Amino acid sequence: MIRKLSLLVLATALIVSACGRQVTPDRAGVGPGGLSSGFIQFKFRTAAPLDFANVTYSIALNTSGTGGTPYATNGNINRNYLGYSFRIDVANTGPGNTLAATLWQYVTTVTGGGQTGPIDVRQVTGFFPSQLILNPNSNGQGTEFSLTIDRRIFNGIQTSSPSASPSISPSPTPSATPTPAGATPSPTPSSSPTLAPTIPPNFSNTWYWNYFTSVGNTTVDAFSLIGAGAQDQQFVDVLNVNAAFEDKQSASALPGITPASAQIAGADIINAP
Repeated sequence: MIRKLSLLVLATALIVSACGRQVTPDRAGVGPGGLSSGFIQFKFRTAAPLDFANVTYSIALNTSGTGGTPYATNGNINRNYLGYSFRIDVANTGPGNTLAATLWQYVTTVTGGGQTGPIDVRQVTGFFPSQLILNPNSNGQGTEFSLTIDRRIFNGIQTSSPSASPSISPSPTPSATPTPAGATPSPTPSSSPTLAPTIPPNFSNTWYWNYFTSVGNTTVDAFSLIGAGAQDQQFVDVLNVNAAFEDKQSASALPGITPASAQIAGADIINAP
């Protein structure tokens, strides 16, 4: 009887001490929200249900550590894509207008004289489906999608030559994710490859990010804390991908954005080093 009473007192003490905080630490190799080590997750939330058929939802990244936020106003050849390293578009652009997440890299080219040339925008392919996972309804309300990404895919194209083709080693043919329209499937490997963990990161630990929505060739909205929409040039949020974090941001809406499915409402970014 005394032994049972002692166990009850101990259990009660543990429950009381745990109140209001997390007692159990994350498992080894698992970061915030259960995210696997080496992954980053972007949640993109809108004011109305997502419309992948008519709106393109984009996540722009500057992984270079310098140059600041990739603003919508700089996302063109006239501004030479200032601050852009990568962009991920989510829309019905797959075969048969199926939903797809397409990764693009902004590659600095080199001219014949060894001088820096204009930025060349190229699609990055050849990674496994498990390295870029799209959940089209991550909040169960139809107003949020998420991308869970292995940061190693941002090693990107390992060359600045204008004639080079995109490659990440190895380059198996994805079996679950449809090949985006216009892309050439990678060859099927002869064995079961894994992405070499020894590839040195081709990116900084300091990242800048932005969210855009567009209809056709027109940018409708961008992430803004001051209600400036696509014209915002003040938003700055720096991510240290060498640390574990969850970064939640609520956007300030620009009045009159239509369609409402293109109005950005918020972001939730989770990283596991």
